[in-house]
Amino acid sequence: VDTISDDDYSTYEWDQLTCSGAEYVTSISFSGDLLFECDLAEVGTNLTQLRSLLYLTIKQNRITGDVPAFLEGCDSLIFVDLSENSLDGTIPHGVGVLTNLGTFTVNE
Repeated sequence: VDTISDDDYSTYEWDQLTCSGAEYVTSISFSGDLLFECDLAEVGTNLTQLRSLLYLTIKQNRITGDVPAFLEGCDSLIFVDLSENSLDGTIPHGVGVLTNLGTFTVNE
């Protein structure tokens, strides 16, 4: 754990996960083969339950297939980085209407 504070606005940080307070996951970063060749659709089913998720980085994992449709259900996202994978297909329509999303990177 890199950061822990005990005030009302506690933030907890691990290498791949950041939480705000005791209840809210705000950032997930799985980079560098941490999810090597996994099924993003399966991972995404759980991520859509994280209503406070703001930042999602899943890069450098050699993931193949379509750009994941589960992103449409992550309304709070402001940043998504799926670069350095082998994703193809079209970006799901619902991703384009996420009102908070400012950065979306795929297949650099």
